[in-house]
Amino acid sequence: MDQSALRQTADEITIANLRSLLNVQTELRDQSERRAHDAVIAFQDLLQTLAPEESERLQRSGTNMESLPFGQLADILRAKARQLVSDLARLQRPQIENAEAIISKAYTQNTLLRGELKRVKEALEGVQAENVRFRSENEVLKKAKGKKPENEPEVRPARSSPGATAPVISSAKGDGEPAWMGEWRKSKHFEYDSQAILLLGRTGLSRRPEMAEELGKLINVDGNSGTHARILKRLVEELGMVSVEKPFQSRGASSGGSNPDIIQLTDRGKLAYRLLSGAEPVPGEFERLQPAHVSPEHTLLNIEVADFLQKEGYKILTEAPAIGLPSGGKFIPDLVAEKEDDVFFIEVERGVSKDTRARQTKWLNFQAASGGRIYVFCDNLECMCGIRKELIDALGPHNASFSLTNLAQLKNGDRGKDGSIWLDRRKGLGP
Repeated sequence: MDQSALRQTADEITIANLRSLLNVQTELRDQSERRAHDAVIAFQDLLQTLAPEESERLQRSGTNMESLPFGQLADILRAKARQLVSDLARLQRPQIENAEAIISKAYTQNTLLRGELKRVKEALEGVQAENVRFRSENEVLKKAKGKKPENEPEVRPARSSPGATAPVISSAKGDGEPAWMGEWRKSKHFEYDSQAILLLGRTGLSRRPEMAEELGKLINVDGNSGTHARILKRLVEELGMVSVEKPFQSRGASSGGSNPDIIQLTDRGKLAYRLLSGAEPVPGEFERLQPAHVSPEHTLLNIEVADFLQKEGYKILTEAPAIGLPSGGKFIPDLVAEKEDDVFFIEVERGVSKDTRARQTKWLNFQAASGGRIYVFCDNLECMCGIRKELIDALGPHNASFSLTNLAQLKNGDRGKDGSIWLDRRKGLGP
């Protein structure tokens, strides 16, 4: 084959390849245009669905939707998507918070009920044991020989104020009473003195001012008359039924005012109460709580906080339950209060400890035990500010949620922004 023929053949092959390549490019371009058109149509549909107000605005302005650049459509849809996500999160947040509050409240109440169930079981076992003992004693009495005394003891009520009911006291000497009891019954001050013993044994009041106030109501005497001071002096110095203690390191209280004298029944006073009432005296409030607290001052603050909460409509549980922790330990709050079907675990604080690690562990345990519902009652503002810092350091600024207050400001009439007794409330930013 000559040279010209070979060149012609090569040209034909080249032309054929170019035509084939051109056809492929044309097909690819057509496919791209169709896909781009379909994408634009899809974006326009999305725009009309997700942002109908924007689609309508573009149409009113005379803008042809089909002529809008693909990038502009994407920007509009991206902005709308962000807005929808933000709106959804804002709508869901209250529901999530409400669910968290319900779960936390249920957890707290469940823990409380478990503690109550345990105490009821223990009380039932005690009643059953007493029942067995009474039956045994009854059988012994049935078999015993003896006759009923001819004269029953005389019973008369003590004088009381219109708003208070004084207990009934036996004024006649009972069988087996010690001689000093008979002499006391005959004394001219027996009526008032015995009312003081009955008050202490029945209520467990330990603070002198509160005891004087309640005694004044019973015997219808003004608290400033000096009568209660004379009664107390006789019970301490002449009869040996009451002791007066001053366990505090300073006279002034960190929550304001003065630390009170602590009044307690002696062994003779407890026996006198049994002979007067036929019942066992309840433990004194200070004597009962002191073993659970680090100092007399902390014990007193717990008593004062409990009194304040009761005046605000809270019900205080006598014994706080031991709450199991995920780590296997136990957490016992200082106070457990109820109000309007809600339960509050409350820590009572007098100051900030220097043992940072122990404090962090305490607040983390409190958070776990309470389901994140932390309530702290401080003695004064300085303590409250310190506890606030401790909580944020221990729990982290993102998760720290708590309600704080202090007795000194509450005594002066201060209240929180929401009108409650909690002066400093903080809600964490975390879920």
